[in-house]
Amino acid sequence: MGDLLKDNYNVDYITRLAKDFYKYEKSFNRSKFLKQIFNNEWNELELKGRMAHIVSVINIMIGELTFSKQVELLLKVAPEYRGFEGMFFPEYISTFCDMNNKQQWSKSIRALEMLTQYSSSEFAIRKYIKKDTETTLAILLRWADHENFHVRRLASEGCRPRLPWSFQLTHFVDNPRPLLPILEKLIDDPSEYVRRSVSNNVNDISKDHPQLVITKARKWLKKPSRFKLVKHGLRTLLKNGNVEALELMGYGKVNDVSGLKLSVNKKVHFPGELKISGGFALKKSAKVRLEFALYFLKKNGSYTKKVFKISEREFLKGPHVISKKYHFKNISTRKYHDGVHMVSLIINGKESKKEKFTLVMR
Repeated sequence: MGDLLKDNYNVDYITRLAKDFYKYEKSFNRSKFLKQIFNNEWNELELKGRMAHIVSVINIMIGELTFSKQVELLLKVAPEYRGFEGMFFPEYISTFCDMNNKQQWSKSIRALEMLTQYSSSEFAIRKYIKKDTETTLAILLRWADHENFHVRRLASEGCRPRLPWSFQLTHFVDNPRPLLPILEKLIDDPSEYVRRSVSNNVNDISKDHPQLVITKARKWLKKPSRFKLVKHGLRTLLKNGNVEALELMGYGKVNDVSGLKLSVNKKVHFPGELKISGGFALKKSAKVRLEFALYFLKKNGSYTKKVFKISEREFLKGPHVISKKYHFKNISTRKYHDGVHMVSLIINGKESKKEKFTLVMR
């Protein structure tokens, strides 16, 4: 396995893929396939780019077959490629299906239902939702009762309004209510894998329709076994200090917190540590969600806020001490900049006064 996901699409993998296609289709030119995969642009392609390139080159190899024969071939090869490494199979189906052809549409939908049981059709199904929302939602609602938990999970994951690594389903960003029948069918699913997807869908919805999610969460929590699912679905609202979400999860009122203090070292040389210390007092014992927020300086001089959890538990009445460190080091998901940054403490949504510190990159 490579250090990066894209590196799993290596020579060994592509050679095995060519061999397996040739096993079921003797017209598949293995040497030509490898040559076209590893072209001059291959090393520069990121994960999604490599997946799209593999799909394109496979089509060059088998494109003269009818779409029906292509699908049958893919379904023969796909069971050998589980999880992430097989996700381009559904992508192939959705890319080369003529969605105006009812026969191809039906055959491709059945193929996605099968393929998701080996990897996932969560990205591919979104093209069908975009093309014909009403028809595809009816299919997803039916899949929510499927005997296979991978297909049930697809019913929820595929229609997420803001699925990472995919385009937004803007009509569900604007109005997510058509998704609710699917989510409510799956909210008590026996598979945690499925329930986790429901939480992720709910969290997506909460970013644009917090009050709708709060209203549904209040109803869902009448069944205590749903607490974990609902809490995960409210995670963005909790990080944003939404009072109603915090109260639903049983956190104490901000009025019970006093004496909130914070101090940090005023200068951090990269790579290095920001040392956060402080304290607070509770007027009575309470469940506390304790976090700190870092305001990272951006290249244009503005700030981006990121919230990090410190602790989440019952705290006794009286004073409490806070001690935490943040390590400034090279990571692929964030670029740091010289200059003044800020940090604050957050207790049950109540944020302290920000303290400034200087990050020195040189």
